[in-house]
Amino acid sequence: MEKQMVSLPYGKGKVDVVFPPGWEMEMVAAKTGAALADTDTAVRQALRQPDGRPPLRDWVQPGEKVAVITSDATRPALQYLYLLHILAELAAAGIQREDVLLVIGLGTHRPPTAVELHNLLGRAADQYPVAWPDCDDEANLVHLGTTSRGTPVRIFRPVAEADRVILTGSIHHHVLAGFSAGPKSLLPGVAARDSIETNHALALHPEGGLHPGCAAGRLEGNPMQADFVEALRLFPKPTFLLNIVPAPEGGVLDVVAGDVIRAHRIGCETAGDHYAIPVNGRRPLVFASCGGYPSDAVLYQSTKGLMNLSLALADGGVGVLLAACNEGLGADSFLSWLRLGAPEAIEARLRRQFTVPGCIAYIVAAQVRRATMILVSQLDPAQVRPFGLTAADSVATAVALARQHLGEKVSGCLLPKAAITVPMPV
Repeated sequence: MEKQMVSLPYGKGKVDVVFPPGWEMEMVAAKTGAALADTDTAVRQALRQPDGRPPLRDWVQPGEKVAVITSDATRPALQYLYLLHILAELAAAGIQREDVLLVIGLGTHRPPTAVELHNLLGRAADQYPVAWPDCDDEANLVHLGTTSRGTPVRIFRPVAEADRVILTGSIHHHVLAGFSAGPKSLLPGVAARDSIETNHALALHPEGGLHPGCAAGRLEGNPMQADFVEALRLFPKPTFLLNIVPAPEGGVLDVVAGDVIRAHRIGCETAGDHYAIPVNGRRPLVFASCGGYPSDAVLYQSTKGLMNLSLALADGGVGVLLAACNEGLGADSFLSWLRLGAPEAIEARLRRQFTVPGCIAYIVAAQVRRATMILVSQLDPAQVRPFGLTAADSVATAVALARQHLGEKVSGCLLPKAAITVPMPV
C-alpha cells in the first residue's frame, strides 16, 4: 500500500501531509454541489424578488437612514459578492451615501484593522460612513426590552436609531447556535456584552452540562436560536436580510433575501444539505485543517475546527488540528478560562459568571480530556501545553506523534475545512 499525500490549507497557504501506508483516511468534505453560474445576477434577483419583503429599492424611501450590518474579519463572509449590489439598489431608491451606515458586527471581538476593513468592504470603505460597536460602551447602547428567557436586548445606538436595517452575512454551521447569520447579525452582532453573554448562557443545561438543543445544524429546540428570534422581534425598526451560502470550492450555492427568519431558514436548509456530512461512526484518528485564514488566525477562532473535528473522534483517539494561529492566542479571557483545567471547574465558574470565551473553553476542555489533541501551529509550544494540547512544529511531527499512539494501521477521517464542515457519525 502506498503512502497517501494531501495538501491542506494552513494560514494563507497550504502544507503537504504524508500519511503512512497503513492509514486509511476517509475524506470528509462538503458536497461539491454546483456553485451558481452567475452570482451577480443571483444577488440582484434576490434583492429584487425577496421572500416576504418588497424589492429592496421599494422597501426604502429617500431620506431614510439605513444601517447595513456586515460580518467582521473573523468570518469568511464574502461581502465582496453582495455588498456593492445592496448599495446600488439603495442608490437606485434615492438613498444618499451619507444616509447609509456600514456597520461591522463585532459581537465581543476586536475592531478591524485598516487593512481588514478594506478587505471586508472594498472601495465602499472609502465611499460610505463606517462604524462598529463597542459592546462595553454604555453610552452607545440602547435597551429595547428583555426576552422571555431573560436576555436584555441592548443594541448599538446607530443601528437602533436607523430607520431601516439590512442584515447580511454568510450561513455556516455554528457549534451552539445551529447556524450563523440570520438574526445573529443583530444579537450578538451589534449587541451589548451582557446581552451576548446572557443569550449564550442558554447553552448550559439547568441540570448540568450543555443543553442538547445547542448543537451544530439544530434550529428547532435550540434555546439560543429561539432567543435570537425573540430579540429580533423586540427590535422596533424594519429589517431586511441578504445572506449567502458559500460553495465549498468557491463561489455561492444560494442567495436568500427578504424576511429575516423565513429567508434564513431557507439558506440553512441549503447549508445543512452540503456541509453536514455523514461518517461511518467515530474514528480513532481525525486529521483536520481549520481551512486556512481567517479561520485559523488565532487559537480562539480555531476552536471551531477542533470542535467539529471532535464530532467524528472516538474517546481515547487522536485528533490533529492544523491551525497557523499566526496572530496569536486570541481572547485573553479565553486563555484564563482554559487555565482552570478540568471542565468541571470551568462549568462551575460559568454558572456563577458566564462569558462566551468561558463557554468555548469549557467545550475545548471536555474534548481535550477525552482524547489526545495535537495542534500544528506557529505558536510557541510553551503557549499551548498549559491548555492540555500537544504542540507539533510540523505536520510530519504530528503524524509521528499520532503514529506512536495508534500504530501502523488506522482507519481515520480527514477534514480539509473543519471550521465549516460538520461530520455526523451514523
